[in-house]
Amino acid sequence: MAQQYPTDETRRVPVQPADRVIDESISYTTVPETRTTAPFARSEYRETIVAPRDHVRWGPALAGTAVGLGVTLTMSVLGLAIGSSAFEPGTDVTDWTTNAGIWGAFTVIVAFFVAGWVAGRSATADDSTSSALTGFVAGAALLVTMMWLTTVGVTNLVGFLGSNFTGIWSFATGESAVGIETFNTVQDGAWATFVIMVVAMILAAIGGFLGHQESDEFATTVI
Repeated sequence: MAQQYPTDETRRVPVQPADRVIDESISYTTVPETRTTAPFARSEYRETIVAPRDHVRWGPALAGTAVGLGVTLTMSVLGLAIGSSAFEPGTDVTDWTTNAGIWGAFTVIVAFFVAGWVAGRSATADDSTSSALTGFVAGAALLVTMMWLTTVGVTNLVGFLGSNFTGIWSFATGESAVGIETFNTVQDGAWATFVIMVVAMILAAIGGFLGHQESDEFATTVI
């Protein structure tokens, strides 16, 4: 007997469940590397050399004058404290060989040298000759200042040199009695004062020369 099969509409084929396998192993995926590069910055250095417009720097010269005057006043007061100044009664202000005269000469030497050194050190000069010239101008300004102080009555405070300035000034203006004895006294003091003044000016120039330092070169960075 032949086996009858149902038609397509009625035939049902049992579906066997499919086997599902889950792969739980770790997989690695290569990720392309991304790099961030900063834009290239170019540095350019430009030097600008600033040359002074003149060979005498008045700012440093005035600074040296102020320092020299301060040294003079300080050492004059010290001379009074140790008894070697023109303040002492009976002191011959024209005799540089006395203790007061020797201390006065030492005061002048130190004050003018320091004035020149400060002027030369603080000046942005292009060479040592300019620094020496600036120191010389500082010494000249200090000398004029001391002479002016003697005319306004501040005589002994500027040292033995100031006392000599007063005597010469009084004789030159006719305030002191004119006579051969007065003339000889003023003449002797004037020669020694002249030598001290010349030495002081030379020391101011030497101080400026030794205080010279090379001027800095200014550089500007452009990025």
